Amino acid sequence: IMLTSLLENNKDRHIDVYILTKELNKKSKNLFDRLLRAREYNAEIHICEIKDQSFENCPIRFGDHVSIVTYYRFLIPQILPATTDKALYLDCDMVITDSLYSLYDMDMSGISLAACPEHDGKKEFSPGAQQHIERLGYPKEWGYFNAGVLMINLIYWREHKVSDMLFEYINKYQEKCLLHDQDTLNAVLGNQKKALPHKYNFMTFCFILKFKRYDKSVFLKERPIIIHYCTPAKPWDWYLPDYPFKKHWEHYRNISPWKRWRGNKPLKERIRRQLLIWL
Repeated sequence: IMLTSLLENNKDRHIDVYILTKELNKKSKNLFDRLLRAREYNAEIHICEIKDQSFENCPIRFGDHVSIVTYYRFLIPQILPATTDKALYLDCDMVITDSLYSLYDMDMSGISLAACPEHDGKKEFSPGAQQHIERLGYPKEWGYFNAGVLMINLIYWREHKVSDMLFEYINKYQEKCLLHDQDTLNAVLGNQKKALPHKYNFMTFCFILKFKRYDKSVFLKERPIIIHYCTPAKPWDWYLPDYPFKKHWEHYRNISPWKRWRGNKPLKERIRRQLLIWL
């Protein structure tokens, strides 16, 4: 559904999409083919099957709402063709509402990546960002970014062996990295990044009751281009009819080959996620 929204709003250029996954079934592959055929998008989808052996020391703890797949982004420079000099990484729990050409065309000279801050070095925009910095033990002025949208300078990553640095850090400081790849990326690359406007990662957690005390103004300055449903509960959970920006997600679901999909988590897991986000 994220992919549908991406292609629907970026039709003027050819897009190569690389899906990082493991053991993707034939039905899912056929649905991606149907997406391209049905709406005649100018795109090609590459299914990249990743082996988990490289991630044996990357922690996933009991109760985490992510899987080992979250670390796959560490290998993007090795997965994509050597001729590719930059890549836009997107989590799947998003919808894109407009063109991303300006984002993709940005100057990446001298930086490892660009991402949206949850803490800009002075002010905290999201719950816990200050605590993340303190836990990881790096300078506060680096800030803390959300890893759901990453504009990656692949030339920089290859020249500086960034993937090796990420694995070395996670191997050494597993106990610190409670937020998995995101903590690792911040600790290793926090002083080698550029901040993106929040319209490129409009984080929905600020609009739920639990976090009402947080200042939302930074997210409301511009119309969101990427809406990130970055909470354990999601807009496709049937028990959340008023989830923020749910109608945007439903729109793209309804024009996609997944229009009949209503979520695949068992009831027990859905209730657990509901409690995590609302208590």
